[in-house]
Amino acid sequence: YSLDTFFQANLSILPAVMNPLRSLLKLSPETHFFDLYAGVGLFWVVFAGEVKAGWAVEESGSAGRLAEFNHRHHGLSNVSLLEGKTEDLLEKMLKEAGDGGPQAALADPPRQGLSPLALEALVQAKSFKPLVYISCNPAALMRDLASFLVAGWSKLTATPGSSVSRFS
Repeated sequence: YSLDTFFQANLSILPAVMNPLRSLLKLSPETHFFDLYAGVGLFWVVFAGEVKAGWAVEESGSAGRLAEFNHRHHGLSNVSLLEGKTEDLLEKMLKEAGDGGPQAALADPPRQGLSPLALEALVQAKSFKPLVYISCNPAALMRDLASFLVAGWSKLTATPGSSVSRFS
């Protein structure tokens, strides 16, 4: 990591986050996994060995460069790294994945939550079974989740004591 990128500095909470995520995502060797706010690669590095293919999108160039380092360092040939905004790249990623297997997505957006365009794109991406949303800002989480519920998504699970929610 570097000073101009975000990384969860409280490493002691990672098992408390990763274990529920693994359960909520229900990944398998047939799954196409989408890490929609990938940062330096925390989630896709952990889950790449459990899925058929992965896509990691990150808007920040400095985080993207560190993600490329992590990609090479861990030899994760089944993960494609894309630099840009989720809302701009979502359609491309879904086309690359095609219809071959289940699709699971993880959204861990910045503190302000999803941009209106990203929210609209994700609400319409009905192929994700599930979409897991992580947030450190309960107000942004509630605002965004309300849009999913209005669009017909159903809330299946919220992990107590955290802001991790699973939708399908």
